[in-house]
Amino acid sequence: MDNRETYTIVIEGVNGTFTVGGLTMNGNNYVSVAKVNTENWPSMFKLTAKDSAGRITEEHAHAKLLQQVQYNWDGGKWYLSRRSPMPSRGRTMK
Repeated sequence: MDNRETYTIVIEGVNGTFTVGGLTMNGNNYVSVAKVNTENWPSMFKLTAKDSAGRITEEHAHAKLLQQVQYNWDGGKWYLSRRSPMPSRGRTMK
């Protein structure tokens, strides 16, 4: 059983708002057990991440999705790699 913290990310941009929940973290990447539909995400967006208690853990005014990659070594999970040049609020460490 996986007892890692789960996160929800909210993507806000010109194409609307997109919410993805049930994510875990591996390093600086958000990880999903299923492929995330990123087709309508804007090229640059505001990213807000919240932990399972609803606390904001990360916030970036200008984030960009670099890639979504599936790794078989991690049970076929999908990794979301993003770039955030200037964080408004950094990730908190527990």
